[in-house]
Amino acid sequence: IKSAYFKVTVKEEVLVDMMIYEAQLTHAQMKLKEQIDQALDNRDKEAFMKLSNELIELEKNFGN
Repeated sequence: IKSAYFKVTVKEEVLVDMMIYEAQLTHAQMKLKEQIDQALDNRDKEAFMKLSNELIELEKNFGN
């Protein structure tokens, strides 16, 4: 944010970007887990496998 009221350092910008990225990953992770639960409830093996693989890849990137 560039204004007379805020002076943001590069370090602060990087920190904010990291926090936003982590929030996006966390949201995607939660959404996938909900979809996996729904696939289990529906006994949809194909959807379960697809979503589980997506979650595994996401968690590799997320570092969990």
